[in-house]
Amino acid sequence: MQTLGKGKLNQLLHVIDEHGYHIHVAHMNAFYYSIVDIVDSAVNLDDIIEYRGTANLNLQYEVNRLKAQLFDVLYPHRNEVEQLFHTYGYPDLNKEDMDEFSQKLVQFFGSRRELSMDLKFLSGMIRKAGAEKNLIFLEDNTRDVMIENLAFLYLHFTVLFPESYHIFDNQKEVKRKLDTYELIDRDQRKLDNYEYADSKDNLLIQVSDVISGIYGMLYEFINEHDKNGIRKMVDSLNETQLDSLWMMVKLMCESEIENKGFIFSLASIKGNEKWQLIMQLVCKKKG
Repeated sequence: MQTLGKGKLNQLLHVIDEHGYHIHVAHMNAFYYSIVDIVDSAVNLDDIIEYRGTANLNLQYEVNRLKAQLFDVLYPHRNEVEQLFHTYGYPDLNKEDMDEFSQKLVQFFGSRRELSMDLKFLSGMIRKAGAEKNLIFLEDNTRDVMIENLAFLYLHFTVLFPESYHIFDNQKEVKRKLDTYELIDRDQRKLDNYEYADSKDNLLIQVSDVISGIYGMLYEFINEHDKNGIRKMVDSLNETQLDSLWMMVKLMCESEIENKGFIFSLASIKGNEKWQLIMQLVCKKKG
């Protein structure tokens, strides 16, 4: 959290606020994004209904809750998990390897008798799907490639805000991927609402890099700490750190009020809940 204590950062956040600018953030937790297909492969909606004993459920929430718990149990072992993935060519598993892969994966869950009921259910479904060689979203993919490309994050805003003009940092690989798409709006008109610029020559891209860096830093902290750790962090902030975090919260809240689409996050729902906790705690401390 040392970054939040820098005076120049605090000044920048206040300048953005004083000018009434809104921020756009696209955040993706790469590890979370890489493992969600495990749940989608191993668990179907009928399994959840049977497990929960009722069909009166928000099934999408139930699926996302299981994905969040899988993330929480695997994230502390992410280096070993990534090695396991590499060994089996994940996400392109051979059918004959699915059982062994599943058995090794659930070992990261720990002792079964110490697991919550949800994790017992999830580990059982993963074992079952592996034994039946039925991990349908983990085959016929590109071996060892978790994320094919990040162009969709750029496409997200260009399509969502077709009347806006977007300036992207000139990253060659992203540009190469993005330029393979022909974008059209709802009236079948070609979308040509973006360009590329070198961040060295564009002040607004440099500002965007700072905002993105802070947002990424906060989510990295969230991934590493539980709610008690978050409370201790907020309590330990000095005046400048607290004010900078408050300004980030303020800018994000005002941006979401202006347009829900300005803040986009592809992460665990538990991660998002912890971010909401940070917002509540900071708002309370600032009175």
